[in-house]
Amino acid sequence: MNKVVNETVKYFLAIVVLLTVLVLVTGCAKANYDYKPADGKDGKDGSSCSAQQLTNGALITCTDGTSAIAFNGVDGTNGSNGTNGSSCSVTPTMTGAVVSCTNGSSAIILNGVDGAPAPTAFGIAGYIFPCGDQANNDEIFFRMTDNSIVALYDGGATLDRLVRLAPGNYVTTDSAGTCNISVDSSFNVVTSPQAATGLATGY
Repeated sequence: MNKVVNETVKYFLAIVVLLTVLVLVTGCAKANYDYKPADGKDGKDGSSCSAQQLTNGALITCTDGTSAIAFNGVDGTNGSNGTNGSSCSVTPTMTGAVVSCTNGSSAIILNGVDGAPAPTAFGIAGYIFPCGDQANNDEIFFRMTDNSIVALYDGGATLDRLVRLAPGNYVTTDSAGTCNISVDSSFNVVTSPQAATGLATGY
């Protein structure tokens, strides 16, 4: 009988111990899950720096009390001398000039050629009366210094006009009657009278 009681008590104690362990484990797990660490301490304030120009460089000073000097750099070693350049000379010739250089090169510059003569001034070399010399309403041609022909129609103060004639056939009218006028490629004038009368054309 005592043996049975002892076994029952042992069994009951084992169950109590097991439940106690489960409770402790569950409590620890819950406590670890809800745990929040405390905020850390604020860090130290940073420092800013400023630069001051010196004769030999610059002074850098920071608000944390540190400072440094950045010195100007020194000149580097001189480079080697470059190759000597070449000089040139000019020798006049009958047709221009020769340019010769100490590097062996040379060039010839020729004189320019004379330009074309300027055209003769535009002037009157003579007069032509294609229908004869008339007193009134007379048409006159001017022979110019370049051999061209300029026609003058005298029809009164409001009808006077000058025209440079090109080679071709013209009809003109003055007090002598209507005339057929031909101007050839050499600006020679040939006139032949006709019976009809009318206004001058070809101007």
